[in-house]
Amino acid sequence: MSQKRKINFEHPKNKRRILKEINKKQHVYGPASAAPDMSPQHLEKAKEFMKNFKDVTCDRNVIERATVLQRDSSEWLELRKNLVTSSNFGPICKRKANTGTASLFKNILYPKNSLNVASICHGIEHESQALQLEKQENVKIMQLRTDW
Repeated sequence: MSQKRKINFEHPKNKRRILKEINKKQHVYGPASAAPDMSPQHLEKAKEFMKNFKDVTCDRNVIERATVLQRDSSEWLELRKNLVTSSNFGPICKRKANTGTASLFKNILYPKNSLNVASICHGIEHESQALQLEKQENVKIMQLRTDW
């Protein structure tokens, strides 16, 4: 055994190790939590938002009929602001636990103008041709549903 290894073995250094999992704050929010960390006004606003969100999900068939022409419907554009759309679903699911949520919330709450995206411009431009092809081929194009 070498001299240095022998000294280290006989007189080990006490390293100050910090367990990362223990030092992390654990926020437990649920029905048994002591008090919300927001003002009563914000709490009421959040409860109202959740109530409206439940109403939207219950009335989805009515909303679907009322907003058939999504792009041209101002009602759809207002409703879409309060929904998790397929555009937002991927980044939400793929988010890592240790990644901050600030940029994700910013992108969801204040979206960029999506009408300049090439794929959306293509869809708007060729939508009439697709509908004409649907009638010509006598095929019903179905939407992708995620609420199984």
